[in-house]
Amino acid sequence: MISKGWTHGLRRMATLFVAFGFLFSMERACYDAYRGMTSIAVAVALSVAFLALAIGLFRMNWYARRITAGMCLLAATLLPLACVIPFHMTNLELAPASTSGLELWMVPFLVICLGLAWLIDPPRRKVPLKPKR
Repeated sequence: MISKGWTHGLRRMATLFVAFGFLFSMERACYDAYRGMTSIAVAVALSVAFLALAIGLFRMNWYARRITAGMCLLAATLLPLACVIPFHMTNLELAPASTSGLELWMVPFLVICLGLAWLIDPPRRKVPLKPKR
């Protein structure tokens, strides 16, 4: 159960923000299929998944929040690695950016992803066990 403190409003606002992001992603998948950039089957699968997650987040469903928090953690884990893959460094530019400079631009994104994961799916409180008499 969600606590009813000041964090409840913040948690609800962050969850609605992500739910509207999923609705936008659903629309984008349909638009890409319309333009022929992806197949219809992929667009339908993505649209159904994004719509289900958005509806679950609007209803504050525990499973939808847990899946969304996992997606935020996965993005925070994998995106910094995308800057240092060897294929990215083969671009023929006059002055390629340094890896540390690229990683520095990832810090705000990582903070936002980790903060959203914590807000959307907070850690559960441990209930102390009552001793049996």
